Amino acid sequence: MHPAPSFAFLGLFCTRALARVLVGVACLVGCWSAWAVDHNDVQKLLRQAKDKEALALVETALATKPRDPQMRFWKGMLLDRQGQRDAALQIYRDLVQEFPELPEPHNNLGVILAAKGDIDGAKAAFEMAIRTNPSYAIAHENLGDVLMQLARQSYQQALSLDPKLGSAARKLEQLQPALKLLQGQP
Repeated sequence: MHPAPSFAFLGLFCTRALARVLVGVACLVGCWSAWAVDHNDVQKLLRQAKDKEALALVETALATKPRDPQMRFWKGMLLDRQGQRDAALQIYRDLVQEFPELPEPHNNLGVILAAKGDIDGAKAAFEMAIRTNPSYAIAHENLGDVLMQLARQSYQQALSLDPKLGSAARKLEQLQPALKLLQGQP
């Protein structure tokens, strides 16, 4: 806690009652600033990979400002990192409904949907992220990844319908190295 500032000079200009009120207000402001969570504090913890501490700060901030989109975004990200994918998914769904102009929640929603196998939902989320920010490079890359998965599915479907379709087989074969990169294989 911060000590209250000295207001001795107020006796010259104000009544004692007013001075007490001003000192009380100063104490409240000082105490509040000591407890207020700053976005920079959370970012610092995230850069240091201190996810538990960051989540605690995010929760503290959300207790006083539950609609803060940045804190909610970070909560979703941290929950996803902790394996609480469904909780993160719901946070991102809520964010894109309440703040459709923000590209990052759309992108992260797409990442989770893709991981859950909802390729069409992921594609729509990435496209929305790009619509809100056409220069969002990560969303473009993620959309490309999803499009490669859709291409694989289409080529496989074509081959299951006509196993002699050589062009689909060749395209699928050429797509394999890129698909391995998606899965983290060399």
